[in-house]
Amino acid sequence: MAKAITGALMLALGTAGLAHAGNDTPEFSAKVVQKAPNRADMTWRIHAGTVSGNQAIRSESERGGEKWAQVTFPEEGRQVLMNLTAKTYQERSLPEPPRQPAKAAKAESGDSGPCPDVPWVRCEKLDTETVHGRDAVKWRIMRFGKGQPARWLVWIDQERDFPVRRVGPDGTYMERRLAKEAAQVNGRQTEKWQTVISRSNGRSFQSVRWYDPELDMTIKEKREGGFVRELKNIEVGEQPDKLFQIPDKFSPAYKARGGNRPPAKRSPSDRT
Repeated sequence: MAKAITGALMLALGTAGLAHAGNDTPEFSAKVVQKAPNRADMTWRIHAGTVSGNQAIRSESERGGEKWAQVTFPEEGRQVLMNLTAKTYQERSLPEPPRQPAKAAKAESGDSGPCPDVPWVRCEKLDTETVHGRDAVKWRIMRFGKGQPARWLVWIDQERDFPVRRVGPDGTYMERRLAKEAAQVNGRQTEKWQTVISRSNGRSFQSVRWYDPELDMTIKEKREGGFVRELKNIEVGEQPDKLFQIPDKFSPAYKARGGNRPPAKRSPSDRT
């Protein structure tokens, strides 16, 4: 279930970069700020709460002169998109995993580990090793499709439950290292993690992430070239149920090809 909640936070934050949260994440609200070279700064708000014991994630933004709110219920597999200006809404199911060739269905599920709950991906636990002074579980991940299965080796930090080393089928190599010094970021106590990705073509990329142990997620990310995304004005506390409900005066929006949808937010792809 933590995978579903993480996916919902990815949608709310606009990227996988900041998202990593499990079932025990406290409720909170925050302002997301994104800065990138040669682009206007982007801001939106998120609220992470619960409704009837289930996780709910709300993101709020203003685009095209209209105010929008998107509420995702990861455990229920559904999403509500509301045009706050027009007072309309539409409900939709969260996307299903893409279909794979029939051959993939023959893959054994094995120990799920870091693998998604799909039949064409299999995880095999290999060993427990030390990576930069931290205990990590080494996994072999195989994705089945046409031809030979693609294979990855991934080392998952036992305490933080995210990858600290990864070797891809094309030779791409990732290392993530915890800096010795703790860091205060926007009033929050964090851990500073430095990541280096080396491609098989010789290119390499570096990034820095500040991880908040209480929220179980990265609250600031900085990449080469001046790209920065972070959570500001973080307030931990119970979120009102009404934030995740459709207001009484809102009416359904039914239009061809999905109805009223906000313009897509454009952000650089996540290299990690």
